[in-house]
Amino acid sequence: HEVINRIQQNDENLRSFDDDMLMLNIDKDILSGQKKPRIGLQTSLGYNLNNTNAGLILLNQSAGVTAALTATWNLWDGGHIKRQKEIIDLRYNIVQRQKSAYLTTIKSRAQSALSRFKVAQQVSASYADNLAIAKENLDIVLEKLKLGSTTPLEVSDAQQRYNLAGQALINSQFDILSAHWVIERMVE
Repeated sequence: HEVINRIQQNDENLRSFDDDMLMLNIDKDILSGQKKPRIGLQTSLGYNLNNTNAGLILLNQSAGVTAALTATWNLWDGGHIKRQKEIIDLRYNIVQRQKSAYLTTIKSRAQSALSRFKVAQQVSASYADNLAIAKENLDIVLEKLKLGSTTPLEVSDAQQRYNLAGQALINSQFDILSAHWVIERMVE
């Protein structure tokens, strides 16, 4: 379970699913906000200068500030906001299902990798036992050879069995490392 938890914490795709769901919730909140009135404030600043010389000199200056507070809202949108919310809900459900399927795949791959690792360890242990037995058999045949009660063919056969058992043990150790590397790659 620890390996699966570490995989889930470090997986970029899972974070992407979570980000997508967060963005969909934000989009839904924005749509909900469109049903509420929008309040605005408009301001303007004006300045006017008139200078005429029609028999009399006239200089007229004026400055002013104008402000307006507005409120607008949709009385009827034809069900557009409702349909957009339904679309967002459908997309949210799709992302949730994709995330769930992806999690299932991750868990399956992790359990398979862990199972492969455990099997490789068990196989390696049995090959280690086989190597010990082959070594013991080789020692017995060598002692028999010293005593003159065996043939060189039996020694050769015992030596081959010992070599095969050693090679099988080395291969099983590689299988353990290979399974471990698969797990490490998944965790990173």
